Amino acid sequence: MRQSSGKKSKISSSHLKWSRDAELLGLEFELVSPVDVCVYPQYTVGLHAWFLDQMRTINPELSAYLHDAESQKPFTVSALNGEIVSSGKQIRLFGNTSYRWYVTFLSGEVTQWIKKWVKNLPLEVALRDAPLQIKSWLESMSRITGSTSLSNPDVRLSPHPATRCS
Repeated sequence: MRQSSGKKSKISSSHLKWSRDAELLGLEFELVSPVDVCVYPQYTVGLHAWFLDQMRTINPELSAYLHDAESQKPFTVSALNGEIVSSGKQIRLFGNTSYRWYVTFLSGEVTQWIKKWVKNLPLEVALRDAPLQIKSWLESMSRITGSTSLSNPDVRLSPHPATRCS
C-alpha cells in the first residue's frame, strides 16, 4: 500500500452538526483518480487497511482493537461505486471519473474518532497503485436509515479488452 504524502485536505468540515452521543453515522466520499488505473479485484481489503491506518494516526489503541478484535466490527467500508470495468485479472478505474465510497460507523467510540478525523482529512485515499483524490465528502445519515439495495445500476462489471491492465 502506498504511504500517504502527509498532506491534508482543505475540504471544510464546518457544516457538521453531529450529536455528542451519536452512535450511527455514515460518510460518503467522492474519489477521483487523475489517470486510468488498474486495481486488484480485492481492492476493498486495501480500502479497509487504509481506513484503519488513518485511525491509527489519531487513536492507535482503537485501531489495534478494531483490527485485532474477533467480534463484529463497528464500521463498514464499501466497494467503490461508479464505472468499474473488469480487465483481465484486474479492475480498471477510469481517470477523471467520480467514484463514490461509503463508510458507516456503528458505535459511539468510532463516531467520536470520525469527528476528529474529518477536521483534517488527507488529500487522497492511498490505495496500492491507485491514488484516489478526495474531491468531496458529506454526511449521509439518510443513506443509513433508509432502505438499501445490494445492487447498484452505476456499477458495470464486464470484460473490456480494449482497456486491458498490464
